[in-house]
Amino acid sequence: MRDLLGVSFGGAEQILGMAIVAVICLGAGGSGLSKSPWRLLPLLIVVGAYFILPNRVMGTYFTYQRFSIFLLPMLLLALEPREQTPQAARPGGKSIAGLIAGLLLALVISIQGSKAQQFDRESAGFAPMLQAMPERQRVLYLAFDPQTLWYNAPSYLHFAQWYGAQKKGFVEFNFASFYGLPVVYSPPAGALAPPNIEWFPNQFKCDASYVKAFGYVLVKAEIDLTSMYFSDPRCGLSLVRSGGGWWLYAHKGS
Repeated sequence: MRDLLGVSFGGAEQILGMAIVAVICLGAGGSGLSKSPWRLLPLLIVVGAYFILPNRVMGTYFTYQRFSIFLLPMLLLALEPREQTPQAARPGGKSIAGLIAGLLLALVISIQGSKAQQFDRESAGFAPMLQAMPERQRVLYLAFDPQTLWYNAPSYLHFAQWYGAQKKGFVEFNFASFYGLPVVYSPPAGALAPPNIEWFPNQFKCDASYVKAFGYVLVKAEIDLTSMYFSDPRCGLSLVRSGGGWWLYAHKGS
């Protein structure tokens, strides 16, 4: 239910998810599961993929979790109208079913809206970092604390890509490292930072040769890591702005 609805893993959320599935399966809208294999097969494939696939496939993390977004839509597509008895077809029964469905929908929307609002407040410290970086720079992003209080996935893992989207710069780690994408590195160019640095930022060494290629180093961390990673004089990096769990370093003289 946590993956299905994007809510915290708790008793109340479990009941909410089960209630939604029950309302659908019990045919609150006058429908039931179809007997047609063409309606059921997509649902069975998605359910099978969700429970069988591993977490990581061919370098892609959160593989089976990605199928959770299709579970409810596939369930709805597997429904078809069914014949009802005169008693079940009474307008009052449909009104109650519609009211229950509407209340569940409103509850889910309110939960997600509240979480989105809290996440927006939590991530507000990123805006000053974005403003402090000029356009078209090369930025190294180190997500030492990629998790958030409001979502299960590591929401800050690639958060710095907003710089590339809004200021036409280049952020590494970059998805151009992946094959099969419309935007890739032109040979012989490639990623400069160590592989998997987005998952393991602790492998960063400020005196490494690749660091000089980046105009800025942006860090997501709950504590100041300057003395641990950036205080070495050979780095040539200085802290230019911090706040809200964000730390921005630039080469001296930049």
